[in-house]
Amino acid sequence: MSTSGFKPKGPAYAQGLTVYHWAPVLDITKVRAAGYSYIRQKATEGTALIDDSFTPTLAQCHANNFPILPFHFFHPSIGPVEQADFFYSVAKACTLGPSADFEDDDKEPAQAIPQLAAFLTECHRLWEVWPDIYTNPSFWQEHYTIYVEAQNRAGQSIFDFSVCPLSIANYGVQQPGIPHPWPIPVAADPALKIDEVLGWTYWQVAEEIPGVPGVSGNPDYEVFNGSASALPLLLKQNPVGADDPNNPPADAVARMWRTLVLKGYNP
Repeated sequence: MSTSGFKPKGPAYAQGLTVYHWAPVLDITKVRAAGYSYIRQKATEGTALIDDSFTPTLAQCHANNFPILPFHFFHPSIGPVEQADFFYSVAKACTLGPSADFEDDDKEPAQAIPQLAAFLTECHRLWEVWPDIYTNPSFWQEHYTIYVEAQNRAGQSIFDFSVCPLSIANYGVQQPGIPHPWPIPVAADPALKIDEVLGWTYWQVAEEIPGVPGVSGNPDYEVFNGSASALPLLLKQNPVGADDPNNPPADAVARMWRTLVLKGYNP
């Protein structure tokens, strides 16, 4: 596989690719044959843009029973509920996901983070699972810190983003940085046969890798913190009613459920 030089050290992570109109999938069967277990596909942006490569890639994935995780490029300056509704209308047929790509700073952090929370909440209402949040450690920590300070000054509650799986972009490291409020991986109860409480669910290890079979251009390379067989279980990660970003005990239940699922538990 062309990504051999990028593979992180660790357990047998399922490997995936991030694809979009400038690095589209041409043949999903070649992607699978090259050892990839899923793709993260750009679906939408704002309230009107559908990625040119989304529809043909979705059709290929459905025809070949290949997992596809849709992501939405989130703009804090645009209505969050409207963005979530548009995203769902386009990407609801995908087998994994959804995912919120949060890397646009077109609004001040103290306003951008509440907008993101509203987007995630509407996605959760529609999909009945919390989206993962794609970001990088420094961008997130800067924005989140400013948001927390502003909320504290105003006496307002702080949304617990750790109910959402973390998809972290962090290159050239042995393990990715885990920003607050996601938990640092720690040992869990051996009786549950869980190696750790997960801090990250997806890790984008390298960007724009060349020579990937079945893909035109240079997609990004990522891994899933679990086996390929656990991927289909992600849609059960946070059953409705088991998690509430303003209810810490329920948060703990949701995080443990997600950990069980990622490690292969199938109720």
